Amino acid sequence: MGYGRNFRLLYLLGVLLAQDGRPSEAMEFLEEASAANSASYEIERELGAIYQRLGRSDEAITRYTKSIDLKPDQPNILYALFQLLVAAHRFDVALARLREVIVHAPYMAMAHHLLANIYFYIGDMKEALVAIREAIRIEPENAMHYRILTYMKTFAEEDPELAAIENLHRRQATMPIEQAIAVKFALNKAYDDVGRKNEAFDLLVEANQLMRGRIHFSPEGERAAAERTMAAFTRDAIRSRSGAGNLSDQPIFILGMPRSGTTLVEQILSSHPSVAATGETPAFHKAVEAVLPNYRNDPSVSDEELERLASRYLAVNEGVTRGAARLTDKMLGNLWYVGLIHLAFPNARFVHVVRDPIDTCLSCYATKFGGNRQPYSYDLYELGSYYRLYEDLMEHWRAVIKPNAILKVRYEDLVQDLRGQTEGLLAHAGLDWWEGCLSFEKNPNPVSTASAGQVRQPIYLSSIRRWRPERTALLSLLEGLGPYAALF
Repeated sequence: MGYGRNFRLLYLLGVLLAQDGRPSEAMEFLEEASAANSASYEIERELGAIYQRLGRSDEAITRYTKSIDLKPDQPNILYALFQLLVAAHRFDVALARLREVIVHAPYMAMAHHLLANIYFYIGDMKEALVAIREAIRIEPENAMHYRILTYMKTFAEEDPELAAIENLHRRQATMPIEQAIAVKFALNKAYDDVGRKNEAFDLLVEANQLMRGRIHFSPEGERAAAERTMAAFTRDAIRSRSGAGNLSDQPIFILGMPRSGTTLVEQILSSHPSVAATGETPAFHKAVEAVLPNYRNDPSVSDEELERLASRYLAVNEGVTRGAARLTDKMLGNLWYVGLIHLAFPNARFVHVVRDPIDTCLSCYATKFGGNRQPYSYDLYELGSYYRLYEDLMEHWRAVIKPNAILKVRYEDLVQDLRGQTEGLLAHAGLDWWEGCLSFEKNPNPVSTASAGQVRQPIYLSSIRRWRPERTALLSLLEGLGPYAALF
């Protein structure tokens, strides 16, 4: 490029190009800088960010790993690497990497925090508690650590860790907003455990109001997108494409609202030796981005594109499925793609998990989702409205795709008749009976959702008709739910 081996100049040019929204050009300069100086953690860090931005996760993992090897004490980069490894189901690599970082940077609270998350995902609650308590010991004022702690234990009155959260909450007015949100969610869970339900709900309202002020969400935009999707995938439009797509019956797509029982269903199905779980994989969304980059504006698709879409999806999942006869995919965002999935995989099966609408919405409202996921869940009216939109979409899909492709499973029926409902799930998936599916809590499959702790326990009924505040506190939710509020 004419810049000789001046790696610093190449690095700065790469950073400027990245900031200017030109990642591919930035990558070229940064690669040349790396070739000129392979010992710069900054160059490797920037290359990792560029590859992540370009959707090239394997290369991003390689570069972030090298950057951390050169300088272990980089909390933000360690977090980025952790997220990529979890998304790729490389939990063993994430665990090994975090342990190694802690050897070199034992004082880095983020490393212990992420280690606690990994142990939580793989079901080792004892080690998860040890790790998160070490993070708290290092950073006792960081509310994020306490929020994670609340997922890992049940609090009791006179609990010193409850007192610590209360003390932290007394100072919430002087905290950065993300810390104030975290401590309110943490104290909500702790108060809920000890039976202080009304105080817990008040904290939840405060936490969600703070969250809603930080995110962009347009209910009108969601409804318009749903209308466009339903208009594009009519019964005639789908039936006219009969015979297209990939005939594989490997995928089982699990659909539903968050906190409705989809993780439980995946754990039951993936306890079968012929089933591999991919969790909340973005594989189909990524395939759509690659094959149909203008899909949101133009949902038309050719037979050749359907085949490429299906092949790409199966290829992405090969590392997880490893030849399994079936795979489960519980990415809830697939709700928007059901018609397209059905065209790409006409023999795929769908499982739609439903739970009492108010139980579902209150459980969503009590959950601080990672990143910008589930942006509709921080306002009760918007949450109810989104639930109604989701039900409208599911009714549409049931009406237009092949009969019997979608099995509807009620969470309440599942927990009260595990054997009978599991028989139905396995039959729908074309699988023989497997007794081990009834012991889903022993399934070693890592779970990286808020339900990770719950699905490590045998079936329990306490989530049915969970505690609810007075009706007046839920009027906006009930208004949003419309006809789905009838059970209150």
